[in-house]
Amino acid sequence: MAGGLQHDAILAGPDMTDTSALSGLGRFMASLNGALFNISALSIVAAGLILTVCVTLSLFWGMSFSWLDEVTIFLIAGAIFLSSGAVQSKRGHIGIELLAGYLPKRTNQLRMHLIDAACLFFCAVFAWKSGLLLLEAIHEGQTSHSAWGPPLWIPYTLLTIGMTLLAFQFAVQVGSERIVTLIATLVLTAMYLAWVRDTGGAHVFPIFQPLVDLIPARQTGPIITGM
Repeated sequence: MAGGLQHDAILAGPDMTDTSALSGLGRFMASLNGALFNISALSIVAAGLILTVCVTLSLFWGMSFSWLDEVTIFLIAGAIFLSSGAVQSKRGHIGIELLAGYLPKRTNQLRMHLIDAACLFFCAVFAWKSGLLLLEAIHEGQTSHSAWGPPLWIPYTLLTIGMTLLAFQFAVQVGSERIVTLIATLVLTAMYLAWVRDTGGAHVFPIFQPLVDLIPARQTGPIITGM
């Protein structure tokens, strides 16, 4: 729709992964995403069945299930994260595009490419931090504070795998367009993670320092710190 709002419905478009250009990595990601998408669909069905059965038993026979909420949350959250790569491969995440109808085709392609690179950076950092939370949960034997008390490595594993696969999918899409952008994004990500590790994330990321300097000192405490 030229000159108006556009949206992408989930799984409405064709698969955006150019497997011929990406060789083995593209084909591997396509196969893995397809398998995980099917597993995610089954997880949502299982969550619905479990919730329906348990609510019915609770309503008519007064039975209680301390594990019901967390099991359904784990299943649904796992389905969301594990299927995110497959959805992204089709650019199926819901989004409203205002500029697409006004920008020239080449400019719009560049815009999408830069957005993919930014998303790659975010997802890579997110996946790294999720992995650290997973290792911490395993090492400390962390559990939830509910009566059931399941180990927290379960949701952290789903989160880490899902965000890692999503980062790989963005890497495939960015690399299929411009390998230079992919390399630059990965280098920037590595530099950021190294900076956070060395400083503990206690200071403002250097690129944002000029903006923070414009804010009164008493307000800069919680402003843009490393993850």
